[in-house]
Amino acid sequence: MVDDSDCGADAPDLWALPPSLYSSSAADNSVCGIPGISSRIVGGTDAIPGEWPWQVSIYFDGQHICGGSLITSQWVLSAAHCFEGSPQLEKFIIYLGLNQLDENSNYTIASGVAEIISNSNYTSTGSVGDIALLKLTNPISFTQYIMTICLPSSSVTFPCGMDCWVTGWGTTAFNAMSGLVSAGDYSACGTPGVSSRIVGGTDSIDGEWPWQVSLYYKGQHNCGGSLISRQWVLTAAHCFNRPVRSEDYQVYLGLNQLDTNTTHMVVSNVETIVLNSQYTSTGSAGDIALVKLANPISFTNYIMPICLPSSSVTFPCGMDCWVTGWGTTSFEGSPPVDGILQKVMVPLIDSKTCDHMYHTWALENSNSVIIQDEKICAGFQIGEKDSCQGDSGGPLVCKVEDVWYQVGVVSWGEGCGFFYRPGVYTLVTAYQDWISTYVLVAFNDVPDIPLPAKACGELPVPEGIAIGGAASLLYHPWMILGFSGILLTYL
Repeated sequence: MVDDSDCGADAPDLWALPPSLYSSSAADNSVCGIPGISSRIVGGTDAIPGEWPWQVSIYFDGQHICGGSLITSQWVLSAAHCFEGSPQLEKFIIYLGLNQLDENSNYTIASGVAEIISNSNYTSTGSVGDIALLKLTNPISFTQYIMTICLPSSSVTFPCGMDCWVTGWGTTAFNAMSGLVSAGDYSACGTPGVSSRIVGGTDSIDGEWPWQVSLYYKGQHNCGGSLISRQWVLTAAHCFNRPVRSEDYQVYLGLNQLDTNTTHMVVSNVETIVLNSQYTSTGSAGDIALVKLANPISFTNYIMPICLPSSSVTFPCGMDCWVTGWGTTSFEGSPPVDGILQKVMVPLIDSKTCDHMYHTWALENSNSVIIQDEKICAGFQIGEKDSCQGDSGGPLVCKVEDVWYQVGVVSWGEGCGFFYRPGVYTLVTAYQDWISTYVLVAFNDVPDIPLPAKACGELPVPEGIAIGGAASLLYHPWMILGFSGILLTYL
């Protein structure tokens, strides 16, 4: 145990829980303190439904007055000062599974109060014993959105300086009103309101990547893209069939699951599509496009722009970044299960290193350029994690000091997640002047980019692979196809 004697004394044992609490079976919730959903207070951020499933709201006379936590199927822990005087039980209601005040949802439960027990040591603000128990009128059933919090034993000491979390619907500043879920400040790009397959990736949660959009072509998801202003989306030029007809496309914003409507999703028609004139075919320069929405959209917790780095910024090779999309989960495979947006972390690879990788086992002349300077790559020498078909046009983003910046646009690759064939992305910083021709948007300097922990291309080559020589075709049978050029694919 860490000695915290210089930081603060242990709290005295003020209160023994009433015996009725011990009658609750351990089966109330076999695993307490584990939300079913992976994860304002002053200086805080919005929570998402189910992120803190033990949090309750205590209403008095129809108004939220205090928070509390569910500790069994029938008991809530709160503060004694919430119930000063002689509390009238019939005026209290406990809301469980609640995320937004005064908003009903199909996972919220309202319960009456059968009993309130305030600790007898409590007298006034600042005194000892500011703790209370509330007994619900009936035991409740646990769900993904309603679970108990674990209670530590009296022998446990949490060390001074340990990072912890506090949740609630209180004011966001002294004398300022708000709620656990409030509108927030959306003027800043690259800062999701939700704190947080592609190949080798995992499901995203609603609002985790609020700049991600889905570009639909004739009613079907065709490509990804990223919101960069209220009316403009950045994507890839190869996503558009020629001749390009704006009326064939729609942009879905605030979307997490394909073909699933939600209250925070917005569907926009397209006014204009601008393709970069350099783009000719797979692998060429200029695989970048801009889409102008029919009308400016309003930013919300689920719809925000991504920050764009200025042309002077270089993100180092080896830096861990993220790519998101609804593409297939393997080469020529199936889309993600349930159509949920996928995310995967991949390290950056500069264009020269990537070009060298693509020349390994390739038929191209060693002096030819496969990966141009206006591209950047991301992935692993051993493959396994990558963007794939259907992810095209989506963003490759990197986080610096809690702000996300778009480094690349998903462009192409040889297969998906293949050995020595990382995903290839159009480098956003190379197109600052072109983007600025059409969109009035800020390009940001990004100081103090941390150096990656590992060197660029540090991963060793598995046994059986000869760099610059012959490969074991039994180890990588797809390379037979690679030699015939079949695996050069749009993502």
